Amino acid sequence: MEEYSTTIAEKNDDQYFRGGYSIDIVLLTFKNNELRVLLQKKIDHLEGNQWGLPGKLMLPLEDADVELERMLIDIVGTTDFYKKQLGAFSDVSRHPLGRVVTLAYYGLVPYDRLPVKLRPNLRWSNVNTVNKAGTLCFDHNLILRKLFKRFRKGLLRHPRVFELLPEEFILLDIIHIYEQGFGQKLDVPNFRRQILKSELLIPVDKYQNKKGKQGRPAKLYTFKKEDHKELFKERIGFNFK
Repeated sequence: MEEYSTTIAEKNDDQYFRGGYSIDIVLLTFKNNELRVLLQKKIDHLEGNQWGLPGKLMLPLEDADVELERMLIDIVGTTDFYKKQLGAFSDVSRHPLGRVVTLAYYGLVPYDRLPVKLRPNLRWSNVNTVNKAGTLCFDHNLILRKLFKRFRKGLLRHPRVFELLPEEFILLDIIHIYEQGFGQKLDVPNFRRQILKSELLIPVDKYQNKKGKQGRPAKLYTFKKEDHKELFKERIGFNFK
């Protein structure tokens, strides 16, 4: 058996430096009762115009976290939202240019922090429609599926849902995010009772502006950020049908 050596000089040298790196981000928001993902039209290195997750190739001396911040400022004008690294994706044939390892991130951002108008090469799409279609470029469908697994765990164990909401929201917004995140119906009356008893929400003594819609306006709430994060899983039961 060949003895392992950490001395690159003893090896055939440049074979270790023949790959590239990129960053990609799965950016989720909630707008008009829909969970949406940001997509970017890819015009380089592909046949025709294909859509994928926002991303960029990195130069050898560029730092991934720094480049992520720059990219987010460029495409959505802000970095002021929840974001984490999702993982590395390194399939040998994932990119048409050659061996490109991507560092994937994900972000959860309230829609009111985003620009009203996007560039022509960007669009928000219903995340479940995109997930089912499976037509994103590169391995971006795989990245999106992995994000969904992480997102669902976060919804169950932590107050991640509030990262997608503005400062003031209605209970139905929370319900929509959970139902679309899991593709199932909640036991709404039970869920409503539990979350109102959980001490996670504070009523703000205001009601949603329905802008001419019929029916009684819904009460607005805000999230009690400073307390109960560690108790979230115990305080809320998620009884999907």
